[in-house]
Amino acid sequence: MLKKVVLCMLAGAVLMGSCLAAPEVPAPSCLLMDYSTGMVLYEKNAEQRHLIASTTKILTALVVLEKASDLDVSVTIPADWQGVEGSSMYLEPGDVVTIRGLLYGLMLNSGNDAATVLASAVAGDEATFVSWMNDYAARIGMNDSHFSNPHGLDAEDHYSTAHDMARLMIRAMQNETFCQIGHTRHIEIDGFDLYFHNKLLNLYEYCVNGKTGYTAAAGRTLVTAAEKDGHQLVAVTLNAPDDWNDHISLFEYGFSLYSPQELVQKGQRM
Repeated sequence: MLKKVVLCMLAGAVLMGSCLAAPEVPAPSCLLMDYSTGMVLYEKNAEQRHLIASTTKILTALVVLEKASDLDVSVTIPADWQGVEGSSMYLEPGDVVTIRGLLYGLMLNSGNDAATVLASAVAGDEATFVSWMNDYAARIGMNDSHFSNPHGLDAEDHYSTAHDMARLMIRAMQNETFCQIGHTRHIEIDGFDLYFHNKLLNLYEYCVNGKTGYTAAAGRTLVTAAEKDGHQLVAVTLNAPDDWNDHISLFEYGFSLYSPQELVQKGQRM
């Protein structure tokens, strides 16, 4: 019984202090989650299934990081390479790129070409890789999600929810290599000059990671993480025209909920 009382006191202390009013986020589907506890701090239609565009690549990166034994193995782009529509790191036939370089192209340039090459290089074929993606999603509790490709281009059976994408981002933030790549603004690697698409890294000082996405059908999708005074939060917006400002509003609200409180002094028993 004492343990339960202490836990309640701790929870109450964490969410005390002078907090902002809950924001009115225009995004039709969104969620703000505490990284360390998984507590939902704000949500709006967070269980609705949506197309998620290139935020898919968070999962693609995690599956590669789980399955690839050596990120510095080189991959040669085949002579009959036709490319992939949409955003690209601009791979050409004959290019030699490491798995690590492809991961940067995947996350910074949002390369659909990088996603396709990674899938085949790591799994042998795209279908096998996609099955790994769905296995991974199921393993971490993404019960309202299904993936049909590694890049996020629209497909009827390719969807997720704001809640599931927050779960995914929390898992991603536990991977040191993912954190390093997602926080990078610019890198020259394997002969490629790559720049980030996640402008929130510049717009919001506490943003530490994230992935953008867009198709005409999905709209603007965005999954980001921010850290302030040791607190980490994850935000997701789906089909949100004003996603940068939505995320800033969500993070500012979330961080305002946290205020350090003295529960017990050193040496004092509760």
